[in-house]
Amino acid sequence: MLTTTNKKELEILSLLSLKINHLGIILQLKIFEHIGLNWLYSNVNTNVIKKMIWLRLELIDQNIRQNSSIFENDIVNIKIEDDIIFLTCSVYSNYGIDNIINYNDKFDDFNMNIFDDIFPMLSSCINEHINCYI
Repeated sequence: MLTTTNKKELEILSLLSLKINHLGIILQLKIFEHIGLNWLYSNVNTNVIKKMIWLRLELIDQNIRQNSSIFENDIVNIKIEDDIIFLTCSVYSNYGIDNIINYNDKFDDFNMNIFDDIFPMLSSCINEHINCYI
């Protein structure tokens, strides 16, 4: 099944998954520190066949019996096509929609430090959206 994905793509997917997972952990920690929410979850999904990775952030209302989600976003999306990495970062909710970044570059030129660059903007934006609910 992995015959359509070459070794270089697998290495990039693995590295990007690690970077995005790290971003999700840091976002959870910063949101907890600034807002005090401890019912915020993040997970990274990787689809090797479609060459896609996404970071989902979810805020659960524990006061509701079903623990329903009041904020659920795929905030970072990455897709690899024709040796180009496409990265988009958006936050949407009842508060509105904010497009943080839409970036693409070739494998060899892709700047892995982009995640350090988007973190402050993404963190601030998520805080604004979550404040809408609390």
